[in-house]
Amino acid sequence: MKLVRKLNTNILGRSSVYLAGNIAQKLSVFLLIPVYTHYFTTDEFGIWGLAIVLMQVLSIVMKLGIPASFARYYFQYFQEKEFLNNYIKTSYYYRIVSIVCISILLYIFGDIIWYYSTNNYEFYPYYYLVLLMAIGEAFLSYFTKVYQVQERPYIFSITLVSLTTIQLFLSILFVVHYDMGVIGALYGYLIGLFIFVTYMMIEFNYKNIDNNASINSKYIIQDIKFGVPLIPHEISSWARNAFDRVIMAQFLTLSAIGIYQLGFKIGMIMSVLITSLDLAYSPFFYKMKSLYGEKSHKLFIEYSLMYTIILGAISVFISLYSVEIIYLVAPIEYEYSAKILPLIILAMFFYGQYTLYVKSIFYHKRTKLIPLLTGIPTILSIIANFVLIPIYGLIVAAWIFVISMLVTLFVVYKFSQKTEQIEYKLYNITLINFTVGITCILSSYYIYSFGTSAFWIIIKLLIVIIYMIININNIMNSFSEFMKIDKSFVK
Repeated sequence: MKLVRKLNTNILGRSSVYLAGNIAQKLSVFLLIPVYTHYFTTDEFGIWGLAIVLMQVLSIVMKLGIPASFARYYFQYFQEKEFLNNYIKTSYYYRIVSIVCISILLYIFGDIIWYYSTNNYEFYPYYYLVLLMAIGEAFLSYFTKVYQVQERPYIFSITLVSLTTIQLFLSILFVVHYDMGVIGALYGYLIGLFIFVTYMMIEFNYKNIDNNASINSKYIIQDIKFGVPLIPHEISSWARNAFDRVIMAQFLTLSAIGIYQLGFKIGMIMSVLITSLDLAYSPFFYKMKSLYGEKSHKLFIEYSLMYTIILGAISVFISLYSVEIIYLVAPIEYEYSAKILPLIILAMFFYGQYTLYVKSIFYHKRTKLIPLLTGIPTILSIIANFVLIPIYGLIVAAWIFVISMLVTLFVVYKFSQKTEQIEYKLYNITLINFTVGITCILSSYYIYSFGTSAFWIIIKLLIVIIYMIININNIMNSFSEFMKIDKSFVK
């Protein structure tokens, strides 16, 4: 069918557009790393990392799971314009009121939150900047989700590129020219964010709010039932990704946090590809399931194998070149970050696969399962970090992150299969996971043995090429099947 063919081909095009926007956003972080590592002490780099970590969890609380709920219910109503307009208006005003109320509470309890997050580091003005950043991020996530579900990838990417450019310029201006240190970095992030959130709010009101639409409490209840159960899930994801630094603040120096933060930040560049593909894949998944049900599974099967192979190749490349990457962006005092980086890459490789399998649980509205599936591994990882970080230091935090992601992937995959059976090519995917896992682990433990000479650079490149040669047949076959799959659908 023409619609299916269009969806099949457009997902790749949209992914590339989303990828461009996300690359620009993450690239700004990557470009700022050498600036910050040279203009901040390792202690200052550590407090910058803690501020970003706290901003992330506060924004999760403010979101109330509304962006995820919007993505799900938009496609439920999109064929009924009146219901859709009512839902959009209700969701938007619920969004505004909830952020205001939560922000007031976080302001009142700010000193307690900051004390236990940073081990009583200087409160003013850091917490207030972090709180304002969280408010901006909560609104940004909502508006970008609107762009995603309305399949406006170009607007999405142009907005992120423009936002990133302004934030990059302001951060460098405040840190380098005005020598404002960490405060300058936070101001640059915040000012750029609020410029674009203001623009997006005006644009949203003009294009999406129908003055004749009505606000209906049933949509609010619907969003609460879908979104609120996701808050523990998102907080557990945050805790799995970031709470180790809060624990480090209790037992280790800010310098140690800065070294770990550098390896972690570079490793999280993997999320560029993961997020970009997910932005395009999510509406594709929901729409195909809504239109064709189980007949769409063959598409998801081929896509999952292509996705895993590509993500694996990037993971192998970055882990093998960890030392070169760290030396490129930071002074010598950060070199231990090269041992952290391969493990973070491995954890993100597992996370990328998790984003595929969790879709079935979301589609069938079984979001009450999510906090349980992701929360238990997170709680265990927090306990392990509290016990082991004081004994073994930074490296154990990276290992706990890897194990937590692997357990979460395994559990979510099992439950998604119970939700609905999709016959993924599990044998091939398991082999890829084993290959990537061994490469990342060996890179972490023997990274300095490789050296950075031209000989070892070529050897590492050959390993990446061999990985691609082994998998090229699978990826080409899956790509071919994915592109022509519409022929097997009901005529």
